[in-house]
Amino acid sequence: MNSSAFPTTRPHLREQGFALVATLAMLILLVVVAVGMLGLSAVSLRTSGSDSATQRARANARLALQLAIGELQAAAGPDNRVTATSAIGKAGHAQKNLTGVWEGWQWKGEGDAPDWDKEKENRFKGWLVSSNLREDSKKESYVDSEVSGDKVTLVEAAGDDAGVDAQIVKLSDSPGRTGGGIAWAVFDESQKADISLSAEKPAETYEDKYDRMTAAHELGFQAAKDSAWKTLSEKKDERAKLLSIEQTRLLGVKKEDASFHDVTSGSLGLLANVVDGGLATDISRLFDEDALPKSYESRFIYSGKDTPLVPPPGRFTGANPLPSPDPSWALLRSHYRTYDLFGSGGKPEITANVSNIEERPKGANAPAGDALLRHPSFNKQQLAPVLAKAQFIFSLSFGYGGTLEDMWKAGSARTSPARLRDNYMTWLAIDPVITLWNPYNVPIRFSEQTIELYRIPLAFRLYKNGVLLNANYTRLTNTYTVGDFADRKEKNYLLKVLPETGQQSVVLEPGEHMVFTAHNWRPHGDQKASEEGLLLRPGFNPPAGAASSPEIGGITTMNLFVDSTGAKSGTDYGKSIRTVAVKAGDKIEVEVKSERAGNDVLAEAGGKEVTGFLKYYMGNETNKKLIGGIELDYGDREKEFLPPYSRHELPAIVIDGSIPTATLADGLAAMRSLRYKEPFLIATFQQKTERDSKFPSRSWLNNAPTNLYASAGLDQTEEFAHQQYELKWEPMFDWPPDSPTIEISTKRNRGYGGSGVYAQTGSEIASFSSLPRAPAHSLGQFTHAPLNSGGQLPLTSHVVANSFAPPLLKSDRVRDTSGSRTYLDHSYLANNALFDGYFLSSAADHPALEGGSARKGNDLLKEFFEDNKRLPNSRFVPYLGTEAADDVAGRLLDDKESHLHLAANLLLEAPFNVNSTRVAAWEAVLASNNDQATPLADGGLDEAEGLPVSRNLPATGPSYESDGSDPTKWTGYRRLTEKQIQRLALEVVEEVKKRGPFQSLAEFVNRRPGKGELSRSGALQAAIERAELNSGVLDPQSEFDATSGANTEAGSGNTADGAPGVITQSDLLTPILPQLRARGDTFVIRAYGEAVDKAGRKTSAWCEATVQRFPEYVDPADAAAAAPAAAPNILFGRRFQVVSFRWVQPSKLQPIHS
Repeated sequence: MNSSAFPTTRPHLREQGFALVATLAMLILLVVVAVGMLGLSAVSLRTSGSDSATQRARANARLALQLAIGELQAAAGPDNRVTATSAIGKAGHAQKNLTGVWEGWQWKGEGDAPDWDKEKENRFKGWLVSSNLREDSKKESYVDSEVSGDKVTLVEAAGDDAGVDAQIVKLSDSPGRTGGGIAWAVFDESQKADISLSAEKPAETYEDKYDRMTAAHELGFQAAKDSAWKTLSEKKDERAKLLSIEQTRLLGVKKEDASFHDVTSGSLGLLANVVDGGLATDISRLFDEDALPKSYESRFIYSGKDTPLVPPPGRFTGANPLPSPDPSWALLRSHYRTYDLFGSGGKPEITANVSNIEERPKGANAPAGDALLRHPSFNKQQLAPVLAKAQFIFSLSFGYGGTLEDMWKAGSARTSPARLRDNYMTWLAIDPVITLWNPYNVPIRFSEQTIELYRIPLAFRLYKNGVLLNANYTRLTNTYTVGDFADRKEKNYLLKVLPETGQQSVVLEPGEHMVFTAHNWRPHGDQKASEEGLLLRPGFNPPAGAASSPEIGGITTMNLFVDSTGAKSGTDYGKSIRTVAVKAGDKIEVEVKSERAGNDVLAEAGGKEVTGFLKYYMGNETNKKLIGGIELDYGDREKEFLPPYSRHELPAIVIDGSIPTATLADGLAAMRSLRYKEPFLIATFQQKTERDSKFPSRSWLNNAPTNLYASAGLDQTEEFAHQQYELKWEPMFDWPPDSPTIEISTKRNRGYGGSGVYAQTGSEIASFSSLPRAPAHSLGQFTHAPLNSGGQLPLTSHVVANSFAPPLLKSDRVRDTSGSRTYLDHSYLANNALFDGYFLSSAADHPALEGGSARKGNDLLKEFFEDNKRLPNSRFVPYLGTEAADDVAGRLLDDKESHLHLAANLLLEAPFNVNSTRVAAWEAVLASNNDQATPLADGGLDEAEGLPVSRNLPATGPSYESDGSDPTKWTGYRRLTEKQIQRLALEVVEEVKKRGPFQSLAEFVNRRPGKGELSRSGALQAAIERAELNSGVLDPQSEFDATSGANTEAGSGNTADGAPGVITQSDLLTPILPQLRARGDTFVIRAYGEAVDKAGRKTSAWCEATVQRFPEYVDPADAAAAAPAAAPNILFGRRFQVVSFRWVQPSKLQPIHS
């Protein structure tokens, strides 16, 4: 429908040919005393003896229409109403195409799940159809049986479509004349695809494509109805001029393909909150201001108040605090405004440095109460590379050193005969290896990071030529000299993550994993490894003898045999030793087990030693901020998860005789020995992956891979399938590329993640999340907002617009307690909070994208009202009411609360009701953006056929369909065929019938807490799974069954679930959400009247009117943007007005309307 053709002032009802309900008195007369009006036609006509039978029949039809409008006003006039047809419901109804009205409602999540069917039954308002007994049509069961008594057909059956019959209500007789009868039915146009949708401007630029991918304008007519509607897509300009459905034949659409129940023209929708009433709040204007208004600056999303739904959880003394699991509006705004960090034009890039990061509150010094709730780090998105892996490589190295002279003298090293002379001593070498991951779809630049990596509970013992040298294991935390032993507590390995030598910064490309290793050496001695630290730079140089790169680094200690008092604990040649002397050809074997020394008493870990612990800072030791860390404790299961390895399971190391036997000129002996390291074990902190996890899970759905802080096993003692990180160790037999442990590609020092941690299983690039390049146009884009980033379980990812049941919660709950912590179903609560009550007008400041110019929000709004230009979300049309365009624009531009008021001056073109059961209409809606080009992160456009479904915008890779490789599953996007869209639409309709009517948009998006399959996910997600859209992408070998959690079914699935190439409902919803509603505001009424003369001859008349709900209330005492206060407005809501009327011939009652 062309917005310029839409009447922006209220229609004069007299010009429509009859008087619409004009006053509250008439409303009450029509609605409350409707039965008393049934004689009105006969009474009025009795005074006019010259009226013909046709006139009397038409008068009765007009009366029927008036009654229908009155019923519609009473039932659907208030905002908090939803509409659906009688095709909905599990059981088949005898009457299938009647329109029903229910009160809008949502379950807030307190206690156990409600009886959903009973809630709908209790809130049913009635079927909008005539009946002899008005109370009959007020019962849901009315549609279970066929129409009884005298009836008339208002829409004829055609093909699989059932007709619509209505009961004829007899009018009272008058002297000398029978009264006749009336009938009517109301049809919700939002259930249909609008074929008159105005033509959009060609999406020629990158900016245009970006806008369309966030808020689609064009329905996918070419992919619907087996291509029978393709011509509607091809002839856009002609389509926009259509005034009737019958005119579609002029464009080549066959009569049978333009069903009354599938298509409509000129439908419009209000931006109303069907749950709480009133109009929705515009987030675009809310977030476009320099700061949040006072009413939002301290508000939390789930509670809708200045106090969160639940407070931050209590933790043990000294623990790093966790925020409330209820995210703030400030946090959401921080994500929304990320585009401010990019500047205008050029390649976007995030700079992660100390000045851009808010330090996380630390341990015992953390604030409490309100100060903790308002802490900046919890209310601003923290953008930094994520620790994908933190590893220790344990090696033995050999070389000549001065200690060997002492050992010769002491007899703990052999000097003769010459062939048996011990020429080398032994060091333990430790190589920390860090893999950083950029999970976003834009590059991240940083100059320096600091990691404090605490020791793990490793204990070892050595064999020399088959002889055990130390009966008791040496703990890693004890491998110090006598002088340093007393000062060994709470020590860490200080790691300074830096750019390549000579560079000022490191840039991680979108989705990229990069490996950093030590390029210098530090000993345990004098605590240099802890106080001076290692310089970690991109790349890894494995040792290869004297020819190795001088950049080989690591930490060394020769204190291999040390007991808990610091004394020597090894024996060789009958002498006590701290290290072991060896010669060429000797064989050294190692055995390891997990064993704690008990001396790393960490306050943040509750004053105890834990399995693994690290702190993660932005900056260097002189200027750094704590941004996260990993706290992991396997507790009494440590020996199970870190199993012992015997000397037969670890590599046997034979001493190479080519190692120099005398002092070299390039530095200290320990540093030289690094070139002759032989690895035996690698310990790895790692994110979960598709193929290489010790504790499998649907990690990109349930394990929050972008969180910067993770605490597992301390007070969050849930099974490790529910945690973000895991720690494992395994034998390491050689250096890369001959050993699958340290994995680094030949391109940009990349590591691996996503699908796995090894080159054989992993992906160099894995893009988890989008950072907005411009203001959001769809609530679905908030799926990337970090609303669950604090570290508290459950670690639900991609919260908004998804609906996966959390494995830690029972299926019938969205909130439960675990000690001092509260489990929340984040998706359910976020969708409840945001959908229905909020929308995005797109009238905000837009930075320039590739090939475009910056757009100012105020300019967009002014031109929208005054010059009839489209907003970036082009589905909106202006509504002026009785004001002039420049007055509306001026008022809103001066309004500091325009976010509350703008909806009163907007109408949504071609809204679509999620309660629709029309497969063809769903096909067209789901196929919106069909054949559109997809913006890519490199600034290009990917042109292809099919429906683009892209989690990330822009996408970081090509479509899976064009490439087909497994890595593309972790980087690219999808394109669906027409057959896939048709199958999906069929499954969606099945879900709507099972679950509907949806009493809010959030209910459509959310799962239905309770028992059974409906509690697992929302309607669209369930349809995706049954339509098998991901069957060709997912590896069946990655399927698993969860064994822990209150809802193991929710925890089971495929370990690749959540990858960007695996479609979720948020991916499909994002471009179409702006057009989805749970109610209609445009209705077509078919009305019938009949007159019977004395001889019993009957004359009939049919009429049809299109009735539109507008923002004004029935009583102008309340402003349109305000909540209703006047009694008539509370009762009857916003005003319906007739926008078209025509008489219908009986031959035109087939399922076509004009």
